[in-house]
Amino acid sequence: MNETIKALQSENAELHAKLLKIDAKNSTYAADISRLNGHPQNAWYSVLLTAVAVIVTVLGAIIAVVAVFGAREVKKAAMNAAISSAKEVAEDSSIKHTKQELPTIAKDYFNGSEFYSLVKHTVEVVAYRGISDNFQEDDEQRRNEGNTGGENV
Repeated sequence: MNETIKALQSENAELHAKLLKIDAKNSTYAADISRLNGHPQNAWYSVLLTAVAVIVTVLGAIIAVVAVFGAREVKKAAMNAAISSAKEVAEDSSIKHTKQELPTIAKDYFNGSEFYSLVKHTVEVVAYRGISDNFQEDDEQRRNEGNTGGENV
């Protein structure tokens, strides 16, 4: 019986050594499984981050398209505002300048002999219907018409 006990003890020692090896391998496998199973979110994290990147890219493209059309509208609005502002300023300055300068110009024009002779000539044309009071001019004009064959010179 002693031999049986020794045989069993020796077999027990061998089994214990194998068990330790199996336990070491089991620990290694458990650590690998724990590492893999402990962080299953890593795969989801990459999928979610990729989806967010795609969404941000699409939104950026949409914003860029809207910005291009918006910039055109802003440019049109700015141009229209500038044109209307320029018209207002031009009208105001022309009215102001006209109010300042018109009395002086009118006074010089109406007091001058040029205006008087123009009015006199117009009144003569209307009153005499083209008949000149200067007969010498009429005779010269008739002679010139006769020399040129009826054409006005």
